[in-house]
Amino acid sequence: MITLLDELYQQPQALRDMIGHYSGAGGAALRALGPRPALPIFTGLGASFHAAWIAGLHLQHLGFPALCIEASDLVNYAPALLRDGATVICISQSGSSGEVVELARRMPAGARLIAMTNNPGSELANAAAVTLPLMAGAETLIASKTLTNTLALVWLVARQWGGASDGHEFETLEMLARRVEDRLADTRGADRLMQTLDPNRGLMFVGHGPHAATARHASMMLAEWP
Repeated sequence: MITLLDELYQQPQALRDMIGHYSGAGGAALRALGPRPALPIFTGLGASFHAAWIAGLHLQHLGFPALCIEASDLVNYAPALLRDGATVICISQSGSSGEVVELARRMPAGARLIAMTNNPGSELANAAAVTLPLMAGAETLIASKTLTNTLALVWLVARQWGGASDGHEFETLEMLARRVEDRLADTRGADRLMQTLDPNRGLMFVGHGPHAATARHASMMLAEWP
């Protein structure tokens, strides 16, 4: 039986699989993104939204406007954003959740949909002008590998669109894979944290900027997984 720890320990290899894909033949899909849109709209649900949130913030940090909105809000409350000329980057592990499929169906002919998904055969991918596979492999629990690969991929896209690429992005991501391995090998920090937790008290995660997205993701996992 696959456990949560099994999938966490698979993160470095999943990241290396993505690096190998986009540093090779998969790089053509990155190049197919073309120049930066005037106002890219990043969207997703759950963990995918948290990655989209960080992507939008990073592009803004580089000095360029970007929007981030949950897919359910985009479909139900902000459909005016789905107009001719819009570029929507939709992130979805399965590419088949209800709001994501509805978003793909509502995209006007004059808009551009870019899919980031772990399922290149999904309805989202089939509707997209460009599909960027996440290369995370099979997920059975909390999609931890998908989140890691998504963060790496949106970083690549934001660097490309923001004109910040230095030609060493894949080396940086390989260094990240090694750091994840080192972190997973050192259980002392996690052990100390577990010793301080009181199951009879609440736990609050806080942060600002991209760390707020991380805090929200941590609280979502802790609420969902136990």
